[in-house]
Amino acid sequence: DPLDHVARVLETSFEGHDKAAGSSSSGSGSCSSGSGRASPGSGHNDHRASSRTTTRAVSSSEKVGKGIVSLVTLLRNLLRDGSAKSVKLGQKVADVLLDLVSNLLRYKSFRGQGGVPRLRELVAEPLKDLCRTVKAPNTKIGKAIVQLFILVHGSATAVCLDHIRLLSGAIRSALAAEEEFSQNPDDESLVLIAESQGGGGGAKNKKGMAEATSEVLISALDAGMRNVDYVIRALTKMRKPPKVTNEKSIDGGSAVSPVMTLSTVTSGRLLVIMRAFLPLVDGEWGPRRAATDQIVGVLQRIYTAIGRLVKVYLAHGFTSVNRNLDRLLAYCASDMNSKTYELITRIENAATGQKSGE
Repeated sequence: DPLDHVARVLETSFEGHDKAAGSSSSGSGSCSSGSGRASPGSGHNDHRASSRTTTRAVSSSEKVGKGIVSLVTLLRNLLRDGSAKSVKLGQKVADVLLDLVSNLLRYKSFRGQGGVPRLRELVAEPLKDLCRTVKAPNTKIGKAIVQLFILVHGSATAVCLDHIRLLSGAIRSALAAEEEFSQNPDDESLVLIAESQGGGGGAKNKKGMAEATSEVLISALDAGMRNVDYVIRALTKMRKPPKVTNEKSIDGGSAVSPVMTLSTVTSGRLLVIMRAFLPLVDGEWGPRRAATDQIVGVLQRIYTAIGRLVKVYLAHGFTSVNRNLDRLLAYCASDMNSKTYELITRIENAATGQKSGE
């Protein structure tokens, strides 16, 4: 397949550079070029070969970026055409793009020679233009575009979200008597609970473990929110796609707006962050009191992000809220977690104080 061949040629360039870097650092006296050929040498010849490798890597990242831009432009033109043949080829282009970018990000030589920021610089605008000007003809292409958007813009991948889930679960599993801890948040009560259960210092150990884990979780949540914030900022700048006469896709399903799909994915990521955040406000057993301001900061960003997502929905005239966003709004409306509402009140009071100059 020609598209697969193009992608493979682009990838091979960085595979070669990674191998070259490995052979140079091991002192083997050989250096692999982008084509995979070995060139003998020693001493300063190795240094010159390494310099050539670096130069080629920079040059290759430029070529790869331009090649990806060409594929994004091709995808946009195919989706604009909208014929069955174009949609079929568009699906192939979207898949190749996604595989190519995913694989490139694995190569040290690509990342080390400024490939990631250069990729973002070259591809970000064409991708935004694609999302603004065309409607994905089916869900599969829509999801591929969204995943590509997230990869190019450096947002958290599923691995990051899995990490956040694990941290959240670690806090819960660190607390065997979670409800009792919540009802007795002070240290003396925790000791009494431990003694009554015959656990000796077990409760303190669990509390210490929860504290340490929750502080790591706060850091992970902060990184996750930076990624979500970035995508939402991009979403707010996307214009509403033009109306089309036929809202059905070529394969009989519903046509999908990339903005809608991206909003759904982003709200899903935000939902994971919200669920992971809840253990931190179940009681004072979590982080040390000095970390309370950090918790308030993360919570404020979560609620701000939810509000901005709702505005995106309103601006684009979407008639229904996706299930992820619906669950997020339910969390906001629920009074089942009083600690969350205490923190919300604190945020509101702080905002009022700033406005009044206090």
